[in-house]
This record gives sequence, structure tokens and C-alpha cells, in this order.
Amino acid sequence: MVDPDSNFWKFGRFADLNVDNSWVLVTESTKTASFNQLMYLIMNVAVGVTNGFFTDEVPANPPKPWNNQSPTAFLDFWNGVDSWLPTWQNGEDRISESAAMQVDYIKVWKMFNQEI
Repeated sequence: MVDPDSNFWKFGRFADLNVDNSWVLVTESTKTASFNQLMYLIMNVAVGVTNGFFTDEVPANPPKPWNNQSPTAFLDFWNGVDSWLPTWQNGEDRISESAAMQVDYIKVWKMFNQEI
């Protein structure tokens, strides 16, 4: 839980990462921003994503099978199946469920009763 005298920007020590403060307009009454409003939690493997999250410059073996500038990144990913499919086998001789993204559970608490 966040210290009541702090906010998530300070708690996460984001200033040390040299990133923009998305909580710059947070006031004392909204120090739990951005968690003080309705939101969605999205979890995915994000293959073929071209938003720069998986940069083209990071060395990998096998290399990422798509380029962030490609208009057909999803197809490029699929066409690279021979390079990435073995990584989904997790040491077995077939595609393994143990190599899949698995979520056991997610817990979310509401800190106090407030209309959103």
C-alpha cells in the first residue's frame, strides 16, 4: 500500500528513470491517480506489436521476426514461425502449455468506498 503522505510517482521512484511525470497534476485528494478511476487491465503476449515496446535494436537469438516499421508485422511474425516456435516448446519435443503465458490469479482491492 502507498504511504498516505506520498503518491505513486514518488512511491515508484520514477524520477530516477528520467521519464515524464504523469502525476504532475495530482493533488492531495487525488494522490492515488491513476488508480482512482475505472480502468482495464490488459495482459497479452503482444507478438507483432510495432509501438516500440520491443525495439528493433535489442540483440536476440533468435532475432525478432518483424520490424517496427513493417506494415505487415503480424504476418512477418507468423512467417518467422520456424525461429520462434521452438522457444514455445519449453524443452519438450512439442509445443508446451508450460511455455504459454499463464495467470494464476489477479487481486484488486478497493481502498475505500468512493463513487467513480
